[in-house]
Formats: sequence, structure tokens, C-alpha cells
Amino acid sequence: MLTLALLFSPALAQDVLPVERVRFYETGVAWFERAGEVRDATRLPVPTSHLDDALKSLVVLGGEVDVGAITFPSAVGEDAARVAAGLDGNDRVAFEEALHALLGAEVSVRVGTRELRGALLDVERLPDPPAPKEGPVTRVRPEYALTLLDAEGGLHRVDSHELSRIQTEEEGLASRLDSAARTLAKTRAQREAALGLQLAEGGELALGYLAEAPVWRVSYRVLQGPEEAQLQAWALVHNDTDESWKDVQVELANGEPDSFLFPLAAPRYLERELKTPDQWMSTVPQLAADTPDGMWTGEVGAAYGSGGMGSYGSGMGGGGSSYGVAGVATYGAAQLKQAEPVQTPTQFVYRVARPLDLPAHHSALVPLVHDAIDTEPGVAFTPGSSSGRTSLWLTNSTSRTLPEGVLSVVEAGGLAGEAELERLKPEEQQMLLIGNELDIDVKRYRSTADAQWTRFDFHRGQVRLASTQVTTEEVRVTNRSGRSRPLWLAYELGASTDVGAGLRWEVDPHRGWTWVVHDVEDGASSTEVAWTQRHERRGAPEEFDAETYRAVAEAGIGPTDRLLAAAAQMDAVTDARSRLVELRAQTQRAEAQLEGLRKDLEAAAGGDGTVSLARKTATVEVELRRLSEKAVAQEAEIDALIAELPALLTGEVLATNQP
Repeated sequence: MLTLALLFSPALAQDVLPVERVRFYETGVAWFERAGEVRDATRLPVPTSHLDDALKSLVVLGGEVDVGAITFPSAVGEDAARVAAGLDGNDRVAFEEALHALLGAEVSVRVGTRELRGALLDVERLPDPPAPKEGPVTRVRPEYALTLLDAEGGLHRVDSHELSRIQTEEEGLASRLDSAARTLAKTRAQREAALGLQLAEGGELALGYLAEAPVWRVSYRVLQGPEEAQLQAWALVHNDTDESWKDVQVELANGEPDSFLFPLAAPRYLERELKTPDQWMSTVPQLAADTPDGMWTGEVGAAYGSGGMGSYGSGMGGGGSSYGVAGVATYGAAQLKQAEPVQTPTQFVYRVARPLDLPAHHSALVPLVHDAIDTEPGVAFTPGSSSGRTSLWLTNSTSRTLPEGVLSVVEAGGLAGEAELERLKPEEQQMLLIGNELDIDVKRYRSTADAQWTRFDFHRGQVRLASTQVTTEEVRVTNRSGRSRPLWLAYELGASTDVGAGLRWEVDPHRGWTWVVHDVEDGASSTEVAWTQRHERRGAPEEFDAETYRAVAEAGIGPTDRLLAAAAQMDAVTDARSRLVELRAQTQRAEAQLEGLRKDLEAAAGGDGTVSLARKTATVEVELRRLSEKAVAQEAEIDALIAELPALLTGEVLATNQP
């Protein structure tokens, strides 16, 4: 049986199954593919922190070998490592803590030229020498006294300053201490673990797996020329592993597949119920440190041993990254080698044109796009603003999806401005605001006309009303640039708005604004922008007041007689509601009066005036009952008036209170 070490320490490995392809995603993970000839020492270097991801996603993609079991040393949590090695809960393993972990174990110590071997019985820290009364205080190294029991029963005391070495002779304890040392180290997440595939024989093998990786990002350059604009896109990728890449095919996925962390590598234990004997029993013999005579005169002491359950866990190491932007040179006709676009069922993937050589812990800018791009320079004014911004209306005229990223605009041999580009599919557009405009000012004067009713209907118990409202804005422009300039004015209009005829307008899907576009000549000029907003209101008949019904009737867009009848009915509802409000106010005043009378009656307690207070109290109680009955009747009247509204609107009855 041949065992293939895929994840192995560098000291034991000789060859690495090389990386052939890496696909980076925008969610902080990457898909690694490795392929080559499988030999005894072949390995796949994945950090311990990535072991859970590898176990969750490892796939055999092809080859000539039959893969058996996958084996690896179990990951151990910090608490479990400490418990297994006999260490306490400190953050680090100090010399004294390590010595105490060896208590009871077979050890060998070197003292000068001789070597002692025996069981370590005790570790005693010696008191520090007194500090000098005068002169500088020197740092004192702690000293310990070790007590050993050799095979012949002899006891030996050794001071730590005499020791040149102490070593455990028990293989299991040494292994547990070694595991604890590796687990508790600050760099444990970056170290490699050992994962092996059991194979019947060697041969060709291809594997794929998921691992945490820095997010890939994009930076763009638009070279704005007098005739056309050129777009250059660069992707920033990072090799944050300890392995250098050679001829690696890099792919960049513009998609966000779900990926999560899930602990698999470390063993897990479920807590079980503890059952105890009915009769209490000590774990320490009564005569272990005392005699019956001693017990007779003193108190019985007992010591108890207990076992604990350690918790297990694993940590994930985060990869840091830096963001760089390369300068753009436009000398000659040099071209970037564009990445090949690949459309998968769920993602848009860029396949970098040339394989990448990238040393460990290095980053690279790789070219994605070098193509003509449609741009319209202009001066943009955001909604309500009188300060202009140098702008670029960009249309993705390429055949590629452009991922989001930062963008620099280069014009006339220098920087025109920078912006952030949203994700754009082919033919999608975005307004880029790249700088402050100093030569164009605007002043806006807005007026809004009254709403005009355009439609009425009553259907399935719902009144539906539609109206339009026209808003006009006069824009006075001062252009000091000495030339004609495209002016882009942004409005927050929404989908139910129509822009006046004769004006060009564009919808910015990323901001939700509508841009009205026209050219302004040098000097002072004025233009008018008008738009019509459509409104629709739906609701139960009683949710519309009498004035609304009358206004709709006057507009002539509905049955006038029915609308006027509904208006009169709503007048009656309004009057009835006013009466109900007054009744409730009277009720509150009567309740307050009654509460005061009852307190006075209680205070009088059969004295003078008790009879008079009792009569007043009874009178107010009667008045409260009358008011309550009137309020109930008033509510019933309101409900009845409202219940007649649907019939009035459909013309089935004529309102009795219609003038």
C-alpha cells in the first residue's frame, strides 16, 4: 500500500504536487487545482487553517490512480491540547509549567557530565535571593529544585541551574507535549498539516479543493482621446501562500458563490450524563496520609480527583492584502493581452491570457481588458445642486462584463479624475463623477402646478384615483469655459414620471436618477425642464374626504351625481365624527368629576355633607351612562353612513342628505 503525503511538513517532503490552475472568487476563497505524477513524497501544501476547507471540498478530478482513504493528524483545540499534555490554562507554556507537566513521568536529566534517570516526583520553586541594599538591581532567573526517584529507589535532588538538559522518556507524553507546543504556537494556522491519500500504486493524479484566499479586485484606466476612448482593466491578485507558483493558469470569477467555514478536522465529543454510586466514596484512601489515632483527635480530610472535558476548536487565519495601481503609459501602440471571457451557468469568468509566475507572498497586476469604450464627457449637476462636476457617461461597449473597481481617467497626458465603477454588463451605463467643474454655474427656479385628476373608478370596494402634476424648472447657466459644453442635470423622478418633449434624457440605473442632457453655449443662457409625475391613490371610500370627491366631480372624469352624493355623505360622516369627539370629551370631564366626588365622599366618611356628595355622585353617574349611550349611538350612525358609500358610488341608492 502506497501512502501519498498531501499535507506534510517541509522537513519530510521532497516534492510538491504543483498548482496548475487557480480560480479566485469575490467572496474570499479560491479554487486550487493540482496535477502531476504521484510519488511517495508528493505533497499538497495547505496551511492548517485551511484544512477544514480542504476536507470539505477536496475532489479527485482525474488521473490513473485509485484513491483510497484520506488520512491526516487530527487537529487539536487549545484546551484539549493543554488537558492532554497536563498543562494549565495560561496563554503560554513557560519553563515551570512544562516541568510540572512532567511530574510522575520517567525523565532523564544531564547534570554536568553525568546523567540521572528516574520518575520526577516534585518541582519546587526556590525563593529568590534578597535584593541588594545598594547598587543596581539585577534580574534574577527563577531557580527550581527537582526531586527524582531512580529505579533502585534512590532519591535525587537536582537544582535547575545545574541542569543542561531534561527530557521525558515516555513517548506518549513527548507526543502530547509536541502537539500542545504546535497547537499553542501563534503561527499554528499558517503551518502545514499532514494529509495523505492511500493509493494502490503511483501514477498521474489531478485534485481540486477550496481554500481561503485574498479577494481579487480590479482597477481601470480610461484613456480619453480626442476621437475615442480606450479602456484598460487590471486585476490585482495575491499569492499569500508559502509556495511559489510556476506557469499557473489564473481565472477570476465575477460571481459570489456561497462558501462557509465548517469545522471538520478536529475531533468532537458529546457530553454524557454522569451517573454516580448511591453511596458516596472518596477517591483517596483514608489512611493515605493519616492514621486512625490521628483521625480520632483531628478532623477527617479528604481529597478528590476529578476529570474535565476539554473543548475543541480550530482557528482561521486571515490573509492581509494591499491595493496598488500601476501607471499608464501611452507611447507607441503597445497592447495589453486581454483575458479570455468565459460565461458559466452561474458566473462570468476571466481567464488570464498568459500563465502566471508568482513567488510566495507576492502580488501581481494581470491585464483583463484593453478595448475601445464609449464615453461622453460632460458637466453633471446632481439633484438640487448648483455646483458642477466633471463627468463621464460611460457605456460598456465591450463584450465583457466589467467587475466593480476603481477607475482613473487619463486625458491630455495627465489625470482628469477618479471614480468607482459599478459592475457593468455589456451595454449597461453609468455616470462617473470625476472632479469639480470650475467654469460652469447654474441657478434653478422650480414651480409646481396643482394636481389634475385624470381617472376615477370604483372596483371591488376600492376607490382608485389617478392624477398628474407638472413641475417646471428654469435653469439659468453661466458658462465661462469659452466653448460649448454638454450639461447633464440629474433629477430624482422615479419610474412614474414623463420628461417633457424635445429633451434628451438618460436613466442612471445605479443611482436611480434621470439625467436631462443638452448643450450650453459659452456665456449666459437659460433653459426650461418640465416633467409630469403620475400619482395613483387607492383606498376604501371613507378614506377620501368630501373635497376630493367634489374636485373629481368638477374635473368631469367620473359620474358627477354619484361623486357629489359621496361628497355629501362624507360631509355627514365628518359632522357625526365631530359630534362623537365632543361626546368623548364630555365623557372624560364627567369621569374626572366623578373620581373627585368619590374621593370627597370617602374623606367625609359619614360626616356633614355626605348626603349632598352622594346625590352629586349619583347624578354624575347617570350623566356618564347617558353619554356612553349617545356615543354608542353616534358610532352606529357613523358606521351606517360609511356602509352606504359603496351603494352611492355605484348608483344603487340616492343619498337622503344630498342637498
